[in-house]
Amino acid sequence: MNKIKVFTTTFSLALLCLAFQSIARADEWDKSTVVQVSGQVEVPGVNGPVVLDSGTYVFKLANIQSNRDIVTIFNTDETKLLATINAVPDYRNEPSEKPLIILGEASANTPPPIINWFYPGDNYGWDFVQQR
Repeated sequence: MNKIKVFTTTFSLALLCLAFQSIARADEWDKSTVVQVSGQVEVPGVNGPVVLDSGTYVFKLANIQSNRDIVTIFNTDETKLLATINAVPDYRNEPSEKPLIILGEASANTPPPIINWFYPGDNYGWDFVQQR
């Protein structure tokens, strides 16, 4: 009887570990990153530039296996898609421990554009294709 109980407990713990492992990988797959913006910034959306006001946003890769270079930006609770961006892979020699957003130069009276996004610990990131 005790052998069955030990086996059942061990099996249950193994299933629980597998469940948590799948959840942990979700952010790795889509590179989901919470980004807090302190002032207006601009991103190059598919339908034209999009200005993001100060606030919190979620950047992630689109869930398309054949194209891992489409970045999507959502509001905080991910209920509204704000921008879809065609990006190209970019590379850094030194990966950052934290998410890294690189801003470009802005012309007068326009918000600075976000030109790069790197997920923490990755050398590869995304260069946002500016369509001006």
